[in-house]
Amino acid sequence: MAGQALSEQVKKQAHRREENQCMQAAVDVYLQEQEKLDGVKKRGLRPIAKDHGVDPTTLQHLAKGGVSMSVFNASKGKLTFAKERVLIDFILESADRALPMNYSNIEEHANAILHGHNPEAEGENITVLVTICANGTALKLTVIFKGQQILAKWTQGNISEVSICALENGWTDGGLALNWIQKDFDPQT
Repeated sequence: MAGQALSEQVKKQAHRREENQCMQAAVDVYLQEQEKLDGVKKRGLRPIAKDHGVDPTTLQHLAKGGVSMSVFNASKGKLTFAKERVLIDFILESADRALPMNYSNIEEHANAILHGHNPEAEGENITVLVTICANGTALKLTVIFKGQQILAKWTQGNISEVSICALENGWTDGGLALNWIQKDFDPQT
C-alpha cells in the first residue's frame, strides 16, 4: 500500500533541514580554512559558499557566531522542539487508541507540558544567591521571593536548609546583603 503524500508544510520543513545541513557544512569548512597557519593558502568565503550552494552573506554571518533564522524562529515558539515532539506523539497515540483530541484538549495538554509538573503555578521569577568557594565547595543557597513576607509553607520540609526571604522587588539590596553576610556567609566560611 502506498504512503500518504507529504503536505507542503512537511516538504518545506524537510527542505529547510537540508539547507541548514548544507549551511552548517559550509560553516565548518570555512572555519577549518581560517584555522590554517599564516602563509598557507586559504580558500575564501565565496568559493566555499558556491561549493555548498549557500548564500555567502549568510555564511559569513554564521561563521562570525550569528544565529540562523531557523534557530531564531524556533526560539520564538512556546514549546521547544523536544516538547513539541512529546505533544505530537501524545496526540498520535491518543488517535491510535480511538481517542481523538479536539483543539481544547490539545491546548490543555500543551499548557500542561509548558508549565511542567505544576500547571497551576504562575511562573514568577525568583532570585537565588549561589556561592561557590575557591576549593569547589558551595555554601547553602539563599532564595529571594518577590513580596512582603514569606509563607510558612515555603519553609516546611527545608531539608537543604536554604535561606528564604522576601523583598518587594525580589532582588538583593544593601540591607539583605549585610544580613546575608552576617547570618549566612560568615558562619559557613
